[in-house]
Amino acid sequence: MTTINWYPGHMAKATRELKGQLKKIQLVIEVLDARIPYSSQNPTLKTLIEHKARLILLNKKDLADPQQTHRWVAQFNYEKNSHCIAINALKKPDMKAIIAYCETQLNIKKTAYQRLNVMISGIPNVGKSQLINQLSGKKSAKVANRPAVTQHQQWVQLSNTVYLMDTPGILWPKFESEEVGVHLAITGAIKDHIFNTEDIAFKLLEYLQQHYPTSLQNRFKLTTIPSDLIELMEAIGRQRHCLERGGTIDFEKTYHLILQDFRSGKLGKISLEQPSINNNIAIH
Repeated sequence: MTTINWYPGHMAKATRELKGQLKKIQLVIEVLDARIPYSSQNPTLKTLIEHKARLILLNKKDLADPQQTHRWVAQFNYEKNSHCIAINALKKPDMKAIIAYCETQLNIKKTAYQRLNVMISGIPNVGKSQLINQLSGKKSAKVANRPAVTQHQQWVQLSNTVYLMDTPGILWPKFESEEVGVHLAITGAIKDHIFNTEDIAFKLLEYLQQHYPTSLQNRFKLTTIPSDLIELMEAIGRQRHCLERGGTIDFEKTYHLILQDFRSGKLGKISLEQPSINNNIAIH
């Protein structure tokens, strides 16, 4: 697989600045992608905030497999100092639940703090800026359907007593496994021009073939699922009219089509990862 070069200088700077701000923070909100909770969790950040109270939000629950999301919530709730909620950043009831939890934390810490300083963090394109705008009820943070939009830290007031510090989407210097990079690329956390689209599309197709064959059949109107990945890719390209002159398959167009259908939820509710039985997160 092609090596992914993805750690720009502004991420290293943002990580250093984040360390300096942590002493002001009483609660850390960590936004993860519900489809890839393990791969979207920054291990560097996890080490920095291990002694802080954490609210883990599994965003994009509307795109993830509900059964797997339920298991992830239970998994994260086993961890020390953490509470986990699955959310859709566009749903008001989910926003109310987040603010209510923050207020509860303030009441617990009232003897020491008159207001609650909350830090929100998450990798690029996990929906963090959209979440902040929904929580604050205004366009406080820049939003775009591409990674690395927020470039600096900023404070947002959520209520009379809850203040939220936004941070840029931060990745980390080295992936501990190839699967992490693949999953981040599939979901769009890494900019598309950085990785080999063919490699990523085939990885996704192989996973869907094994775990969500019915989703492939329904979306692309396939009567059968070929066991050979190239034949399967050709069948999808043919069904969706991704053709060049002479009727040959336009593979490049087909690769992008499959990735976009997954990212938009058109393939159905799909999770790329599931928690392990022994509560140590594993990638499958």
